[in-house]
Amino acid sequence: MDIYTDGSGTTSGPIGWCYCFVVDNEIIGYEAYWEDDGTSNRAEMIAVIRGLERADRGTDRSVIVYTDSQYVANAFNLAWIWSWPTKKWKNSRGRPVANRDLWEQRRDLTSRFDSVTFKHVKGHTGNPFNEFCDRKAGEARRNALCHLSPLTSVVQTVDT
Repeated sequence: MDIYTDGSGTTSGPIGWCYCFVVDNEIIGYEAYWEDDGTSNRAEMIAVIRGLERADRGTDRSVIVYTDSQYVANAFNLAWIWSWPTKKWKNSRGRPVANRDLWEQRRDLTSRFDSVTFKHVKGHTGNPFNEFCDRKAGEARRNALCHLSPLTSVVQTVDT
């Protein structure tokens, strides 16, 4: 299964996020939601976490996560997520790792799968699944800014 993710936000304030499940080049389910306060990096990470949480329910034990955030992809692909605990959760500059709570959730979730691969996709370049998540995350964030109800969709799973 492929999971596409995206987040929408700034340095603070309401954020929106979205993930979608893609099987055989078709979106089979998605979820978009907002949170009252966060950053764009938190939005990107929450989208991944929520997608992995849902994918863990009766789906294939191998997933590919697509993100347009190099921060999110590199943390896994360059093994930062595994080295931070040994460095007492300090980054290369000796400062505390931002969003530690989310990194720990993501690390724990990935260990539930046989294989999790993170692939970076360049945003806003016409990838239909990245564009879908970008649009839905932006809509969710705008709803937060207008104090409207979150956008959600029931996520459907495919029996494998």
